[in-house]
Amino acid sequence: MICEIINPSDPYTLETDDFLCAAVAIGILGGGKLGLECGEQATPVMFGWDEWLASYIQDFSEYCNANSGRMADILDSVMIGGVKERAEVDDARRKMSPGDFESWFSNRHDARRSSLNDIGKAAKELAARLRRRADEKAVRKAGEG
Repeated sequence: MICEIINPSDPYTLETDDFLCAAVAIGILGGGKLGLECGEQATPVMFGWDEWLASYIQDFSEYCNANSGRMADILDSVMIGGVKERAEVDDARRKMSPGDFESWFSNRHDARRSSLNDIGKAAKELAARLRRRADEKAVRKAGEG
């Protein structure tokens, strides 16, 4: 499903099959200042994140550790633009080599961004940190087995 990241600047969307996991990722990304909306499901924006999270998750650290790889994948799907614009991006991805697509996607992002708050770049950076965490966890687990 495609979800809209609620923020005061440029429109951003992400793709997920797990609203809760996506919501936690956006909560971390925005420090509680962003929201996520996907159909009837929505998170708080600015205020109420602690209560909202507590109603779904008992141990936040444990949840994040168990889902860091999944959250990284979700954050990697963040892009500037709405639902209709995702089709343009998907079409370009199919037609281009991976290297050409990455260059095109980066240029597209920079051309459409009007805010100094670069949510797309921040999402990619957080995804990389979460993926490192997931990889380190996998290595530790393999060493235990």
